[in-house]
Amino acid sequence: MLTIKCPEQEFFDQVSQQFFTVKGKTFHLEHSLRSIAKWEDKYEKPFMTDDHTDDEMIDYFTCMSIEPGFTRNLITDDVAKQISDYIARKHTATTIKSHGGSKAAPVQTAETLYAAMAMAGIPYEADKWNVNRLLMTIAVVAEKNSPPKKMGRNEILQQNADLNKARRAALHTKG
Repeated sequence: MLTIKCPEQEFFDQVSQQFFTVKGKTFHLEHSLRSIAKWEDKYEKPFMTDDHTDDEMIDYFTCMSIEPGFTRNLITDDVAKQISDYIARKHTATTIKSHGGSKAAPVQTAETLYAAMAMAGIPYEADKWNVNRLLMTIAVVAEKNSPPKKMGRNEILQQNADLNKARRAALHTKG
């Protein structure tokens, strides 16, 4: 969770031609599946792609807020950098060694992630987790549920050679 402290700020309303003050407040933001679902509901396109306008990203930042009242007016360049840096972090120490070729991953949407959660038996309350941690949890469950990788011919031959060498050493024989 990211904590943002917004100081009191004064703005000018072009319509009423008057200044107004927005009180300072502390906000808590989370890059979560719930935030992504809110954003996708508004824009009706997948969030987990790299083609977003600045306005769309600022809207996403407001969707991340747990408390109401976090508006575009409060997002300064410094706040936007803090949020962007937070989104870019992994938020997990887990890594998964991929097997096989590099397949292009399908575009993920909130619905596909909710479906993956259901298939993995992850409770829907996890939609409040950081999305990177949630994605890693889904990947770990998929890895644990996948069948073991078959060894190739060379791997089998190498394993047998290693076993024979160990047996010869243990029994003090030449073959």
